[in-house]
Order: sequence, then structure tokens, then C-alpha cells
Amino acid sequence: LPLPANPRDCAALRDCASLLSNAADQLARTEAELRRLRPGTRRWQLDNAQTWASAAMTCQDTCLDSFRGLAGPTRDAVAGPVVQVSQLTSNALYLIARLASAQGPGR
Repeated sequence: LPLPANPRDCAALRDCASLLSNAADQLARTEAELRRLRPGTRRWQLDNAQTWASAAMTCQDTCLDSFRGLAGPTRDAVAGPVVQVSQLTSNALYLIARLASAQGPGR
């Protein structure tokens, strides 16, 4: 994606890139935590994974918010893929929540 000429679009794109980098870091932490679930700490680990996946969703939503009120090729190029990633993150968050609820409280 070439840099847009409009300074407002540039700022939104820069903000969004930073937010998506943060989201990727949070999702990597989530994955790592889920890969090492252990019986004695499973509930705590699932809570961590939920927190980090939720933080990733917040970053993705904030990225989309940075383009609110803007129109054009930059917004169009970013919004679609970010919405798709947000939907996948939402699905993962749902599955993590289901795993956590199956563990019962405090287990």
C-alpha cells in the first residue's frame, strides 16, 4: 500500500500500523499461553489468554476508529482486512471463553 498524500490518511495509517503491531503481539502471547496450558494453572492461563485476545480486539477496533470519517483508497485497503482479522479474533476469544467456562470458577 503506497503512502497516501493526505496527511490525515497518513496519520491514520501510521496509527493503525502501530495498533495492529500491538494486536499481533497480544495474539502471539495468547497463542503461547494456550500452547502451554497446564492442569494446575489452566484457569489462570485461560484468563490471561482472554485478557490478551481482548486487548488485541481493542487495538483492532481502535485502528478502525482511526479511519472513521475518512474515505478513499487508504481506508478501503485497510478496513476490509482489519474487519476480517477482528472477526477471527472475536471467534478465538469466544472459544477461549468457552474453555474457561468449562474449567469452572477458580480451577
